[in-house]
Amino acid sequence: MPQLLAPAASQAHAALGAAVAQAPGGSVLCVDDNPLNTLLLQEYFRLRGFGPVRTAASIAQAMALARDDPPRAILLDLNLADGSGLELLAQLRADPATRRVPVAIVSGSTDEADLRAAMALGAQAWWPKPLDLSVLDEQLDTLL
Repeated sequence: MPQLLAPAASQAHAALGAAVAQAPGGSVLCVDDNPLNTLLLQEYFRLRGFGPVRTAASIAQAMALARDDPPRAILLDLNLADGSGLELLAQLRADPATRRVPVAIVSGSTDEADLRAAMALGAQAWWPKPLDLSVLDEQLDTLL
């Protein structure tokens, strides 16, 4: 992440932690069309004793899972096979069932415009890929 974005990202991480603490449900929904990324996150959460991690590879699948049983938090890639993660984030925020679910963007994009758009749509955090698991450990202590 460019140094310029670090203060905004730190504030967003704190906001996500507060939102996750108040969120219903117990699962985490990981939305990424790369099976290796979802496997990494599933295993990461399992090893740390967190609740179940559900996965979705598309916007439609993610919306169906999120509406059916709103998760405690959503980890969202911006580049999905069937569209942009920003489109999904807008849909999540427009739906009363998912409007308040905390969302962390997990993306390889370093585009400042993407970051601003995600935050404007209500994302609470931005975690760049490749994920630094030691940093994620520190941030998850305050998030979940």
